[in-house]
Amino acid sequence: MVIASAPHLSGRGWSPRAIAQIQHESVMTQVNHQRYIDFTSASEVKLQLAHSREHLEGAFRLVQHSYSRAGLCLENEFDLRITPHQLLDTSQVFVATLDGQVVNTQTLVCDGELGLPLESVYAREIDERRAAGVKLAEVTCLADRRSSPKRFFQLFSEMSRVMAQFGLQEGVDEIWIACHPRHAALYERRLGFSRVGGLQEYPCVLGNPAIALKLDLQNPAIDGETWRWYFDHPIPAEVLEPCGLSKHDREYFEEIAAQAEKRSAKQESPADADKDMHLVA
Repeated sequence: MVIASAPHLSGRGWSPRAIAQIQHESVMTQVNHQRYIDFTSASEVKLQLAHSREHLEGAFRLVQHSYSRAGLCLENEFDLRITPHQLLDTSQVFVATLDGQVVNTQTLVCDGELGLPLESVYAREIDERRAAGVKLAEVTCLADRRSSPKRFFQLFSEMSRVMAQFGLQEGVDEIWIACHPRHAALYERRLGFSRVGGLQEYPCVLGNPAIALKLDLQNPAIDGETWRWYFDHPIPAEVLEPCGLSKHDREYFEEIAAQAEKRSAKQESPADADKDMHLVA
């Protein structure tokens, strides 16, 4: 059953394109305490916030496989890519699962103890927004089991809708992203992002090129149609309930991350691969 749009948002004269988009939105089955939504009515892919160690390990492993294949990170014996930002209470990992296996993931890092990952190259731009009182977050560590950017983007778009509603719930004003310059126009055209920084070499992905973009969650006037696509179909509150790491899980992943970083520092960078296949760092 597709959830109807909120009553206060109905009757606004949607364009045919907007209606078509809404008709293809994720199916949300109303079940007590259900913590996921279905990708489509005919799909067994479930979109959700990571709420178990298995989810987190699956997400970190998928990112490691995807990034190392594309030459965006070094290999490590743990077969997991874990960043310090992902283990903070102010971050949330999102996963799409099929038969219990993680097939797509992204992480929303809210501005906090360690700041944002892209501050390493866009410090001035971030500082200006903070000074203006804007609450920021960054989407990072995106990966999909499939290698096709087109198929990746279809699922990523739906995952982004979950992430955007979660971010708005958590008081986020703007979501930032560092993407490969080849894909910046896709984010602008399809997901309502706008460019806020020039071309940089991004250390987080072995110096690959990146451009910063942002999504304004508080101003639907910028792109009303896209904004409605994100927010006109509210996702059930139980799906968006934050899932923090337990003390034991945090210690477990912190130890792995520390060991992986120590050992990868001794490795040489891999040969260049098809680096522009990835849409984001």
